[in-house]
Order: sequence, then C-alpha cells, then structure tokens
Amino acid sequence: MKKVLFFSMLACAFVACDGGNVDKVKNATLRGYDTMTIGAAIEGSKICASIKYEDVSKDGLNVVKITCKEYPEIDKKRHEKWVNDYKNSINQHIKSIKNSLKGEVSDDDLIMAAKKYTTIKKGNFPKVDIKGWEKFMQERGLAYKSNGDKFTLTYTTSPLVSLADSFKREPKLVPVSYELNFVIKPDGSVEPKMVDKEVEIFMMYNEEPVEYVYYYDILEEFYKR
Repeated sequence: MKKVLFFSMLACAFVACDGGNVDKVKNATLRGYDTMTIGAAIEGSKICASIKYEDVSKDGLNVVKITCKEYPEIDKKRHEKWVNDYKNSINQHIKSIKNSLKGEVSDDDLIMAAKKYTTIKKGNFPKVDIKGWEKFMQERGLAYKSNGDKFTLTYTTSPLVSLADSFKREPKLVPVSYELNFVIKPDGSVEPKMVDKEVEIFMMYNEEPVEYVYYYDILEEFYKR
C-alpha cells in the first residue's frame, strides 16, 4: 500500500492531480482517437516536461484546461530551425537588392543601409529616406538596372524595407507550452472547446498566447508512440 501511495504521489507531482471533471477528461477518448484516453496520450507523449490540469468550469459549462510545457530540448531544436530560416530570409532580401542594382556592394553595407534609411513603426506604412538611399548608392558607384523611374525606385526600396523588417523578427529562444480546453457535455462525452470554428489551443510564449495552433496537428504529436 505504501508503494502504491508513493507512486501515486509522484504521478500527482508531475501532472497536478485533481478529481471530478479533471478525471472525466483524462479518462475520456476523442472521436478518431478512441484507442487511447486523453490523459494517457498527453502524459505518455514525448512533448511535455510538465502537465497541469485545471477545472475552469463557468456559467454551467464544464471545462477542463490542460497545459503542457514542452521539454527544453524541443524548444532549442525549434529555435535552431527559426534561426536558420531567419538567416535565409536576410540572404534572400540582400540578393534581391543586389539584383536590382548595377555595381558591387557588400552585404554589410546593405544591412547598414536598411537599418539607417528605413523607418518601420507598427500600424504605419514603412518609410524610406530616398535621398539618403540615393546618396548611399552614389558614394558606391551604384545605379538602378533600368531607367531610374519611380517604379524602379520602389522596386529597389521594397526589399530594403523587407531587409530592415527582418531584423525586428530575430527569433528568440523562449519556452513553449500548449493549452488545450475540453468541454464535458451533458451526456458525459468530451470534446474540444470550439472558438470561432477553431479549437482553443494556444501555443504560449512566455505565458502569452500569440496564435492558434491547429488542434489535430497537436493531437497527432500527443498520440505518437
């Protein structure tokens, strides 16, 4: 009996044990995934370093929220991919600018120009210091590949803005967690809580929900064995 109690306490420490509605959700199965309970899928997955169950029922609606905090190794692997994508994006913008100009210019100079001659503010259209950009080109003996009309100017400054905007999106290594909400229906069945035709599963960055994650994409990961 002591051994059973000991292991039960360890399990509770890992998943934040509760009863009532929490147990109903943990022991329920979902349509299309009826070979494994919700609790078994999440607790046996290779994603969650820690799991928390909460009864967040309100206004007669029985809802259980499950929060899964990812293993740091997964966070690191995702971050490495983001960094690689980020570098590729910058290289593409630099290549696009070079393709629109005659003459040789270094990557570092273009990065400096993007930061110096563009202004990007949230909610406003990006602004380019055209005179500064043209002076930059003149000093380096650069010219537009076509006749220098407004269309060509836009053609060259657009990737310049994109390059500058990229530096505001440098990926940071942040802990990620998933928040899943399930509703217990009057007949005892359990289903995801729907919000605007999407399932309410947040991918959390530093505990701030920033975007929806498709429900079935996450479920596939939880049910993998």
